[in-house]
Amino acid sequence: MCAKAGSKALGYYQRLVEAIVPLLKLDLNSTEVKNSAERAKREYADSMMVLGLRDNAVAAAAKMVLFGAKELNLREIVPLMLDGLPLEADIEEAQFVYSSVVKMVNLFPSEHPGLIEPFLSKIASIFEHVLSKQSQRIPAKLRLFLKGTLAQIKTKLDAPRHGQQTILEQKSDPNHTHPG
Repeated sequence: MCAKAGSKALGYYQRLVEAIVPLLKLDLNSTEVKNSAERAKREYADSMMVLGLRDNAVAAAAKMVLFGAKELNLREIVPLMLDGLPLEADIEEAQFVYSSVVKMVNLFPSEHPGLIEPFLSKIASIFEHVLSKQSQRIPAKLRLFLKGTLAQIKTKLDAPRHGQQTILEQKSDPNHTHPG
């Protein structure tokens, strides 16, 4: 709905968020969720149904971020969306979901300062998992996109924080005093 309806869906975003937040918060290790998964396996021969529910909620959130981020409380939805990754059951949604995460990495630092930076390590781990464990299940173009973004994230993570010097810079700085 979010992807196909475009701007017509924007008025429904708050209701959609209210509907998907409980699914995004599913604790897949809880007894209740494990029992539901077992029941789905027995009754519907589908052991991935519960994971699919969460994956679909993540996909809905990703599509809302892609097509109408201004309508969302991103400080609420982004952490929940990232907690639902990597996708486990509904890999068909990978294109939208991971494209949304790449958009967050590339655009949010300037559009929403401080929002995505605390999650860069987590996003790197998610992309590493996808590229190592699910590589054959996602399109080649998306794999390249993820590899490029992962390299960009690693560069950001490896860069010294603003105002901090690397050890090499400290050693070559004649004004730097060594503790001792």
